[in-house]
Amino acid sequence: MDGGDVDGDGRDDLFAQAPGYDDGADSNAGATWVLTELSGGSIQRVDTVATAVILGGYYTSGEEGALAVGDLDHDGHADVLLGNTDDDEVALNAGAVYLAYGPLSGTLRVATDMDASCSTGGSYDQLGDALAIVEDSSVAGHFAFSGISLDGPTSSGQGVAWLWAAR
Repeated sequence: MDGGDVDGDGRDDLFAQAPGYDDGADSNAGATWVLTELSGGSIQRVDTVATAVILGGYYTSGEEGALAVGDLDHDGHADVLLGNTDDDEVALNAGAVYLAYGPLSGTLRVATDMDASCSTGGSYDQLGDALAIVEDSSVAGHFAFSGISLDGPTSSGQGVAWLWAAR
């Protein structure tokens, strides 16, 4: 779970993930719910109170990876990075990182509705295992994000950090 202001109301919203969620169309597609308005008192079903849900898609076997939230484009709405270490679209378990600019609402699929995505292309790299959104001090007002893969560019099991500028 993580927090960030997706709807721009000045309050952090809650994000909850279920890597093995079956959405009825894809088995174990995975899901990330955006919760902007929770009320206290009783336990509520996440799928009935969520403002948005991001579902894994055809090329994924579950969103088993990291989540990072921050305002990459400085529009007052939090943007969401999702890592999926099991993504097979480019290569077996290459992993992928998906970007969705806020505000978010309704049902979104990683295969069709993300604003950007990337993968290393190497089998078993498992990109998306860890993510962070950090301010890029060399470019005022811009942010960058990084993902960790388990395999490096020159040897298996080495590990490597990738850095992309989001503009």
